[in-house]
Amino acid sequence: MTGAARASRILGERRLAAEQRRFEVGLSNTFFIAQAQRDLALDRNREQSAILDYTRSLVDFDAVQQIPLGGGS
Repeated sequence: MTGAARASRILGERRLAAEQRRFEVGLSNTFFIAQAQRDLALDRNREQSAILDYTRSLVDFDAVQQIPLGGGS
């Protein structure tokens, strides 16, 4: 899951960079720049959430591994 979120963020960064280049040569406008910035911010948030969820899952898995099977009998 984190790999997909990272890929989405990278594509968002590329899209923003491309939109800024288009703006510099007069082929875009501030609306599309703002839209690309917003989308990149969402992609970054999703990536951070995916990393956090993955980390929580690892912690939960580790905690479960510490519990003895059979209730300790």
